[in-house]
Amino acid sequence: MAKVEFRALNPDKPVSLPGSRCAYCGESFAHRTRTNDHVVGRRFVPTKTLDTGFHLQVKACRPCNDRKAKLEDDISLITMLPDTAGNFVRDDERLIETVR
Repeated sequence: MAKVEFRALNPDKPVSLPGSRCAYCGESFAHRTRTNDHVVGRRFVPTKTLDTGFHLQVKACRPCNDRKAKLEDDISLITMLPDTAGNFVRDDERLIETVR
C-alpha cells in the first residue's frame, strides 16, 4: 500500500487524494479514464461557494463520475430549496440566487 504523506492544508486550494483505483467502484484505471471528482458536488452548494475554500477531490473513473453527476442533477436543488414557510437554511444571497 502506498504511503500517504500528510501536510498542512491550504484552505484556498482543493485537496486531491491520490489513488490508482476508482474511489467508487474500485476498478483500476488501466482500462478506464481517470477523473478528479468533487466529493461534495459543486451542484450541492450555491454558485461561487467552492471558488475559494476547502473542497475534497478523489480519483474516479469516468463512468462513476458521470453517474454521480446525474444523481447530483436530480437531488442537488432539493437540498437548497426553502422550507414550506419560505425560509432558507441560511440567509445567503448566493443560495437564494442559485435556487432562482
